[in-house]
Amino acid sequence: MRNLDFKKLPILVLIDFITFSLFYFFTKYVIRTIREYYQIIQNLTPQIDQFGFVLQQNSSLFDMNALGGNLELISQLSSNILLLLLLLGLVSFLLYNISQSINWNLALNEFKLRNYKNYLKKFTIINIPGFLILSYLIFKIIVKLKVFILDYWFEAVFNSMEFLIISLLSLICLIIIVIKFELYRLINKNSLKDSLNLLQKRIFKRYFYFILLIITAFASGLLFIFILKINPNSILLTIFASLVSLSILNVFRIYFAS
Repeated sequence: MRNLDFKKLPILVLIDFITFSLFYFFTKYVIRTIREYYQIIQNLTPQIDQFGFVLQQNSSLFDMNALGGNLELISQLSSNILLLLLLLGLVSFLLYNISQSINWNLALNEFKLRNYKNYLKKFTIINIPGFLILSYLIFKIIVKLKVFILDYWFEAVFNSMEFLIISLLSLICLIIIVIKFELYRLINKNSLKDSLNLLQKRIFKRYFYFILLIITAFASGLLFIFILKINPNSILLTIFASLVSLSILNVFRIYFAS
């Protein structure tokens, strides 16, 4: 194991912070735009219902052009919403893939980019299935967590089955992340095929890093929330909380990479 070098930690944190900021502002723009489109669709729905009522009462008063225009607008807005969601997924993947491939390559090579193009190619191949699976699992967790929290908060109902499912899905996510991290480390000096073969032999011996990742993620999230609670509206505190959390995660990265 190499000696741990935390002198260049700010470089990793800065790259992550820039990536996180770009992701945050782009996601905020997408969500705001989707809400605007959705509001327009909601406003048009009563008009469409009214067209149906007029058609039933007096077909001579029915305006087919107006109905067609409204339906066409709804169809266009629905397509735009779907396009924005796909664009958000693509941008998120590109931001993660580029920034994290740089950070892992730096952490694995004494903070010097080495054979980066080849590393990026293997990194991307690993991340395509990993990103899709994790996106689906995280979406399922968010949906179930929302229902679980609302039931517990307003009705004081603790759904043990839902809690078990959320915990299991979260556990699977962490296992996938550790597997990905191990592959990020292995592909630095091995081909993708050799890395997968080595992974089968080593993954069950890496349980310590799995436990450490849970502790790191918990500590990072807890500190972020604790700092932010001081003043949730403070931009400076939000930036500080983000930097602290990212620093903790990158300490784990450097340790894991060693």
